[in-house]
Amino acid sequence: MSNYIQDFAVRLLPVQKQSPNGWMTFDCPACVHNGEPSRDTKKRMGLMLDPSGSIRYHCFRCGYVCGWLPGQSLNSKLRNLFTWMGASKDDIQQAILECLRIKQNYSQEKIQDQKQIQETKEANLPQHSLSFTELASMDKVPSKFLTALDYLQSRSEKLIQWFDDFYWSNELPEHIIIPLRYHSHIYGWTARLAREQKNKNEPKYYLNNESKFLFNAELLDNPDTNYIILVEGPLDAIALGGVAIMGNQITDKQLKWLNMSDKQIIVLPDKDAGGQKLIDEALKYGWYISMPQLSTNNAKDGLDLVNEFGRLMAVKMIIDNAIDNPLKIGIERKKWS
Repeated sequence: MSNYIQDFAVRLLPVQKQSPNGWMTFDCPACVHNGEPSRDTKKRMGLMLDPSGSIRYHCFRCGYVCGWLPGQSLNSKLRNLFTWMGASKDDIQQAILECLRIKQNYSQEKIQDQKQIQETKEANLPQHSLSFTELASMDKVPSKFLTALDYLQSRSEKLIQWFDDFYWSNELPEHIIIPLRYHSHIYGWTARLAREQKNKNEPKYYLNNESKFLFNAELLDNPDTNYIILVEGPLDAIALGGVAIMGNQITDKQLKWLNMSDKQIIVLPDKDAGGQKLIDEALKYGWYISMPQLSTNNAKDGLDLVNEFGRLMAVKMIIDNAIDNPLKIGIERKKWS
C-alpha cells in the first residue's frame, strides 16, 4: 500500500518509462546542480517505490542519490530534488507534515510488528539434540558426529571459535543443526548437510521453519552496527558476522524486519544461480549489492571469501565493493554468475 510521500513523488514525475527491474526513469533534474555541464536528456534518473513504503532516487549520470523510509523526516537532499522537480514551498511543507503523521503511525506499526515477531511460535530442536560441547565431553563420542565435525572444520577451523551453538542429533546423523535464536529463544532451526552432495538435487540445508526466521537477527537490534551483511546461509553469516535469510528469496516478514532496523543492508549473493535470484531480490528493494573479486573459480560465497582473505579484510572488501547503481550491478552480475 502506498503512502502520501510515494504518491507525491509519482505526481511530480515528468514523462518517464518503466524499466524491467521496477525503476521509473526520467530526465534527471539534479545534474545541473550536481556538477554536470548540461541537463540530462537521456532519462538517467531512476525512482524506485518499495512495497514497504520507501522511495529511492538514483541518477546514473551525476550520481545524485536520496531516499526516504517511513518513520524518517524529509531530508534536505530529497527536499531539493522535489523543488527541482517543480514542487512549491507549500508542497514541501505539506510533505514535511505528512512525514510527521506517517512517523507517528509507523511507530505504532513498528511496535505491532515487533510484537508479532516476539509472538512467533517457538520451536524445539530435533529429538536427542546435543550441543557440540556436550558431545565432546562424552566418554564415547558418536562416530557420525565426528564425521560431521570433521566436515565443519574442513570448511573452516574458526567456525567453532566464532559460534558456539552448533548441535548434532542421531535423528539427523549426517547434518549439523543450527538453531535460529532471537534473544535466547529458538524460533526454528536448520540442518546443514555435513558432507558433499551426492547430486545437485540433494538439498544442502533442511529448514524446519516455513516462515524462514532470520539467522543472527539480534544484529538488527545492535545500536553499534551500521551495516548488515545479508547472505543466504548461516555458515556465511557466522564467518562474516552477518544475517542470513535461509535461502535466496526474502519473505514479507523478513523484509519488514530488515527495514525496521534502519541499517544499511549490503547483500552478498552466492556465486551461483541462487545468488542471481538474491540479486533480483536486492534490486527490487533498492539495497546495496557487493560482488568482491574472488581469486579462484571454486570460491563462491562469504565463507570462501573469509577463508581466502581473513575475516576483517573480507568484511572491508564487501563494504568497499557495495554498489546500488542498477546499471553497474547489471554489468557486475554477469561476471558473478
